[in-house]
Amino acid sequence: MKRVLFGMRAEWEARLSEGAARAGWAATMAPLDTVDLAAFDIVVPLTLHDQPILERRAAPNALFTSASAQALCHDKYAFNRAVTEAGLGAHIPPMLAPPILDAPSAYPVILKRRRDAWGEHSRILTAPPELPIDPMEEFLQCYVPGVEEWATHLLLRGGEILFEATIRYDMPPGPHVKGMHVGEIASEWMVGPVPHLACFRRILRAVGFTDGTCCFDYRVRDGVPLVFELNPRLGGSLMGRVGPYLSAYHAGLERRHAALHYQT
Repeated sequence: MKRVLFGMRAEWEARLSEGAARAGWAATMAPLDTVDLAAFDIVVPLTLHDQPILERRAAPNALFTSASAQALCHDKYAFNRAVTEAGLGAHIPPMLAPPILDAPSAYPVILKRRRDAWGEHSRILTAPPELPIDPMEEFLQCYVPGVEEWATHLLLRGGEILFEATIRYDMPPGPHVKGMHVGEIASEWMVGPVPHLACFRRILRAVGFTDGTCCFDYRVRDGVPLVFELNPRLGGSLMGRVGPYLSAYHAGLERRHAALHYQT
């Protein structure tokens, strides 16, 4: 039985272990800075803290993004700017300057924390905020209404997409921010080719994301994906497809090892 080591995320351990076992993997979860990485066939980072550890340890059995791409994607404002400056601004909900708050028709809007997870510090504004907005920590963005939301999970190696899976969420009426405070009513994994994959490839190139696992969160308006964020890590819903993901991960590493062996 093949062995996979996951980074630490205790609340995910049971689901990851069960899904891995069904696909023929023996799963272990442990801090990546102390365990013997060579004892496992593959090593999967789960958090932003895992990836620099793997880079420092030069783990040959792991796929992870560069520090610069991770930092850019983690800063939601910087990510939006980079995508817009690459000519892909049609796929980013417009960001707003504070004077727009003087117009009642502008509401609702989203006040987003630049570096956040699970929407913990993002909130909907239906009236002007009581405190000034700190541009070093937060920014304003147009709210995209709708009762459907999407997440597309991707695994890359050298710019090649090794794995793709998209899940659709049925959401309660808004306005709201999906995440820690508001969850979906139901969800469904999509069958067939991933929609909007060509668009996502262009965005990935724009931000320099060529290796590792990521997750696009977005809504679709008039057939156009409007991206809320690109998480530079494994997204929680991917636990529902962990078996195929691990197979693709392992196959990608084997191809990398074979290519390196051929070069030598």
